[in-house]
Amino acid sequence: MRCPYCKNQLYRGPKRVYETLIDHATDPNAENLPERRTFVCKCSPDMFWDQFGDVYRHERKAVKALE
Repeated sequence: MRCPYCKNQLYRGPKRVYETLIDHATDPNAENLPERRTFVCKCSPDMFWDQFGDVYRHERKAVKALE
């Protein structure tokens, strides 16, 4: 697979626990999900792809400035 942004080849990343669309459709309240392989690119360090090409992004918590 290739990165849709920089067009470089994706490489294997660390195994992670994440919910796929199939998991969510089958059991939306599942608590124990398996570790799965990921694919990553250096141009997008906060994103990873699964073996089907679906993209996942780490959510960042918004920090509200003190007024």
